[in-house]
Amino acid sequence: MPNKQNTDVLIYIADKIIKQHKAPDVIYSDMVKQNYKNAVSTKTIYNWVDQGIVPGVTNRNLWEKTKQ
Repeated sequence: MPNKQNTDVLIYIADKIIKQHKAPDVIYSDMVKQNYKNAVSTKTIYNWVDQGIVPGVTNRNLWEKTKQ
């Protein structure tokens, strides 16, 4: 479960998924390339989406999940 310090990463992830239609693995890769301070793994992003923690994002927003 994310803490207060991770609120910015949740907003970052939500923006990338909703506005830019990026997959969690691409988001993780972007965070690493940008030396993002609060980078989280692809698995964590998927877990947070599954748990409803990422604001405004559900599995329906993830192309990888909807094609299955």
